[in-house]
Amino acid sequence: MTVVMNIPITEAIKSGDAMTLSVLARVVNADTADGMGKLGVRIQKDVDGYPGFGDRMLDIAST
Repeated sequence: MTVVMNIPITEAIKSGDAMTLSVLARVVNADTADGMGKLGVRIQKDVDGYPGFGDRMLDIAST
Protein backbone atom coordinates (compact mmCIF):
# COMPACT_ATOMS: atom_id res chain seq x y z
CA MET A 1 0.00 0.00 0.00
CA THR A 2 1.24 3.50 -0.80
CA VAL A 3 -0.05 6.64 0.88
CA VAL A 4 1.01 10.12 -0.19
CA MET A 5 0.41 13.16 1.97
CA ASN A 6 0.86 16.77 0.86
CA ILE A 7 0.95 19.50 3.49
CA PRO A 8 1.03 23.01 2.02
CA ILE A 9 3.41 25.43 3.72
CA THR A 10 1.63 28.78 3.63
CA GLU A 11 4.33 30.95 5.24
CA ALA A 12 8.07 31.28 4.72
CA ILE A 13 10.32 28.98 6.76
CA LYS A 14 13.38 30.76 8.09
CA SER A 15 16.68 29.32 9.29
CA GLY A 16 16.30 28.37 12.94
CA ASP A 17 12.54 27.79 12.74
CA ALA A 18 11.47 24.58 14.48
CA MET A 19 9.17 22.21 12.59
CA THR A 20 7.55 18.99 13.76
CA LEU A 21 6.04 16.27 11.59
CA SER A 22 4.36 13.41 13.43
CA VAL A 23 3.40 10.10 11.86
CA LEU A 24 1.86 7.14 13.65
CA ALA A 25 2.55 3.85 11.89
CA ARG A 26 1.98 0.28 12.99
CA VAL A 27 2.49 -2.98 11.10
CA VAL A 28 -0.13 -5.70 11.37
CA ASN A 29 2.09 -8.08 9.42
CA ALA A 30 4.90 -7.66 6.91
CA ASP A 31 6.28 -9.99 4.28
CA THR A 32 9.90 -9.07 5.04
CA ALA A 33 12.78 -11.12 6.45
CA ASP A 34 12.74 -9.22 9.76
CA GLY A 35 8.93 -8.88 9.96
CA MET A 36 9.26 -5.10 10.05
CA GLY A 37 7.28 -2.75 7.86
CA LYS A 38 9.07 0.02 5.96
CA LEU A 39 8.19 3.72 5.91
CA GLY A 40 9.90 6.00 3.41
CA VAL A 41 10.21 9.67 4.36
CA ARG A 42 11.23 12.59 2.10
CA ILE A 43 10.72 16.35 2.27
CA GLN A 44 10.35 17.88 -1.18
CA LYS A 45 8.92 20.77 -3.15
CA ASP A 46 5.80 20.09 -5.21
CA VAL A 47 7.31 21.39 -8.45
CA ASP A 48 8.63 19.63 -11.53
CA GLY A 49 11.93 17.96 -10.69
CA TYR A 50 10.76 17.52 -7.08
CA PRO A 51 13.94 18.77 -5.35
CA GLY A 52 14.12 17.66 -1.75
CA PHE A 53 16.10 16.26 1.15
CA GLY A 54 15.83 13.97 4.14
CA ASP A 55 15.42 10.68 2.23
CA ARG A 56 15.16 8.02 4.91
CA MET A 57 13.72 4.49 5.18
CA LEU A 58 12.41 3.67 8.66
CA ASP A 59 11.58 0.26 10.12
CA ILE A 60 8.09 -0.02 11.62
CA ALA A 61 7.34 -2.69 14.23
CA SER A 62 4.05 -4.31 15.20
CA THR A 63 2.92 -3.31 18.67
